[in-house]
Amino acid sequence: MLIIGENINATRKKVADAIKQRNVEFITDLAEKQVQSGVDFIDVNAGSGYSDGLQKQAAIQWMIETLQTRVDVPLVIDSDEPELIGAALEKYQGERVLINSVTDENESLEATGKLAASCGAWLVGLALPEAISHISQAVMSGLACTVSSMLATRSCSSKVSPTW
Repeated sequence: MLIIGENINATRKKVADAIKQRNVEFITDLAEKQVQSGVDFIDVNAGSGYSDGLQKQAAIQWMIETLQTRVDVPLVIDSDEPELIGAALEKYQGERVLINSVTDENESLEATGKLAASCGAWLVGLALPEAISHISQAVMSGLACTVSSMLATRSCSSKVSPTW
């Protein structure tokens, strides 16, 4: 069983404010408390609170850079937006990474699968009733082969190791 700390989420007003203000102390305090509680991963969600994609990307990159200098547990990139996931992976330095909130939208699922394969990330799919069959079908119809193929060639574009 893996325990994922979910407190660094921009849907929480105090967290969203801290992200906008680039409040290192607030964000790292949340992360350190979760690590002290025994989490295996820290979930990082910077998406809400910004309507502009570039602002979201800058926010998640700031969070990734900030957290990996303060905690020794792997991070979870929590977004259903491939562009945001890619921006986060550009800054991620850890050996392990999870991508959370994978949805069944065909373009998003394919793009997220390719990003995951490029760095050996584990995926966490949203188990929404309408999504379950689509995700299962996508994986069974070839996405798994694409991911396996890309992992086999170790085509990581980031510094994340594809081996665990």
